[in-house]
Amino acid sequence: MPLVGTTGTSGRLESRLRALGEGHRKRRHLELVMRSHVVSRKPIAERLSAPTPREVRCARERAGLTQSEAAQLISPSAARPFRTWQNYEIAAGQPGARKIPLPVWELFLLMTDQHPGMLLTARPVASP
Repeated sequence: MPLVGTTGTSGRLESRLRALGEGHRKRRHLELVMRSHVVSRKPIAERLSAPTPREVRCARERAGLTQSEAAQLISPSAARPFRTWQNYEIAAGQPGARKIPLPVWELFLLMTDQHPGMLLTARPVASP
């Protein structure tokens, strides 16, 4: 099952996901690169703040993903990633509401090219 649907999906995200998948098959690994080309060593809490459920939903919608596709993008779990993502978008105080962990939020922003200060890129691994 593809991670990204065909309707409403941005071509940029689709090509990024394709490139990331190809990178793994070609023995490449991923590297975090600051947009200014300097790798950040700041703690995650200094790079990002915890998003509101509305910000989580808006970021998912900007990426052109359904809740199920967003969950598959960041979770290797086959158990219930959709339900977990759905809970990230429930307003605080409502039954089932759950805050998205900062590392998960950062991964999602990186994978959808929405991170405010970093860009996920693939680079070739040197042959041994």
